[in-house]
Amino acid sequence: YTNRSPYPTLHLIREDSIAKAAEAFPNASAIFDRNIALLEKMGHEGWDKLDIPRCPFPHHKPSENK
Repeated sequence: YTNRSPYPTLHLIREDSIAKAAEAFPNASAIFDRNIALLEKMGHEGWDKLDIPRCPFPHHKPSENK
C-alpha cells in the first residue's frame, strides 16, 4: 500500500525537480521506511478504518488485494 495510488496515475516529473527534492530531503528513504512500519503496525483492520475514497473503476477492487 505504501507505493501505490488508489487511482491510475501518470507522473510527469522534471529531473531538476527531483534534484531539488533530493537536496531538501537527503534521507528520503526514511520516509518509505516509516510509512511501511506504520502500515505494518496498523494492519488491515487499521487501514480499513481510514476514510479513503475507493477507486471509481469497477474492475479495480483494492479490497481484493489483502
